[in-house]
Amino acid sequence: MFAHSNGSVAGRPYWRSSRYLTWFTADTAVASGAALRAVASALLVYALCGSLSVAGAFTAAMQIYGLALSAFGGTVVDRHSRRLMIGVNLGVQSAYGLFVVATLLAGRLTFVMYALAMVIMTTVSSLFGQATDAMMRSIVDDRDFAKAKTVNQGRDSTVEIVGGPLGGALYGIAPWVPYLVAGVICLLGAGCAFRLPSREQKSEDARVGAEGAEDANASASDKAESADDANGSGNGDADNGKAAGRGAFFDDFREGWRFFFSCRTVPAMTLLFMLFNLAGVGLQYGIQLHLVGVHTDSTLIGLVNAFAAVAGLVGALLANRLVGRLATGRILMLVLAVSIIGFAPLIASSAYPLLVAALCAVGLFTPLAEASALGFIFARTPDRMQGRMYTCVGVPCSVLAALSPALDGWIIDRLGFTALAIIYETILLLCLAMVLLLPALRGIPKPDHWSEAVL
Repeated sequence: MFAHSNGSVAGRPYWRSSRYLTWFTADTAVASGAALRAVASALLVYALCGSLSVAGAFTAAMQIYGLALSAFGGTVVDRHSRRLMIGVNLGVQSAYGLFVVATLLAGRLTFVMYALAMVIMTTVSSLFGQATDAMMRSIVDDRDFAKAKTVNQGRDSTVEIVGGPLGGALYGIAPWVPYLVAGVICLLGAGCAFRLPSREQKSEDARVGAEGAEDANASASDKAESADDANGSGNGDADNGKAAGRGAFFDDFREGWRFFFSCRTVPAMTLLFMLFNLAGVGLQYGIQLHLVGVHTDSTLIGLVNAFAAVAGLVGALLANRLVGRLATGRILMLVLAVSIIGFAPLIASSAYPLLVAALCAVGLFTPLAEASALGFIFARTPDRMQGRMYTCVGVPCSVLAALSPALDGWIIDRLGFTALAIIYETILLLCLAMVLLLPALRGIPKPDHWSEAVL
């Protein structure tokens, strides 16, 4: 069985821990601020530059820039104080919002000023943003980790449902109002961040070796342990960079990827979710483009995303009950089978009810798959490697999914929506075949027995 992490108190549910509640509040502030600014940012950029093409290009450029920096963010997170990075990230986001408020009220905000402020915020967010997820590993007990992930997913779905419409409504009052609200929320979140422990307790390194990590992982792990010992700490929140290893940033970066590829299950799981995310995100964008192309009422188009978000929220609640009862391998097979069945009718018809039903089928069960599979990965990953593992798993999945809008537009324009449905259905069938054929994926057990599975 798993050893208890020091972030939990024996006999007390994790959600009653003051450390968890403080961390969760700070993490929610990050998500809420981003959701409130999302719609307002799109509207404000267009208002400042007066061109849809420029506004679209700027948004895309910021996404690409942020994704590129996030490839190095995991290494940054593993080398420095996570509490400090969470606080700085929220503080910069708050300063960004209040800067926009002040310049709008003074009538001095220009597109160039806004773009520079956005670049600064995106830089900090991309490099430090993974600190909240990485710190979760030291706060939540191993056996509760998957359930805690479902709580985060439910929170994210709720923020998505409420944040977008609320941000738009606040922008309707005045363009600076959503930035003021987001800025205050982030400022409060920064205060919570600095109440977190300054040093995550040492709970991880011995457990990883005892839980049957493969010998292939040893070289990467031993190197990290020696760096930790030199620093007097074996965790990711300690001041890991104060020893000689601090100057070897790219050594740590390469170490993270070596550890990733030394694992047997994680690369296969990453490839699986790269394809699964491509199909899920691609279908959602494809449905929107198709509905726009057939001149569907804008309200109905907006309701598609609302239905999907509600399904995600219900799915997160469902996942919280099921994630500890079913083996992770069986969950993957179940979710993929349901997604395949949900997508299949779209090959024959693109009727609006079928489009909504397909998205809801995927949204309902995706939280279960992500909580179980990603919970397994990060519950088994050493605390000192959390940030880099988030990079190694998250960036490849995000890159492929980010290409789906362009891919969808080209396919629908030239081949039609039916061809798009066939392509994504084929990708899902390939995912199911991967799980069935790879024992490393098919055989992942329940959370109580994760220690018996190979990372």
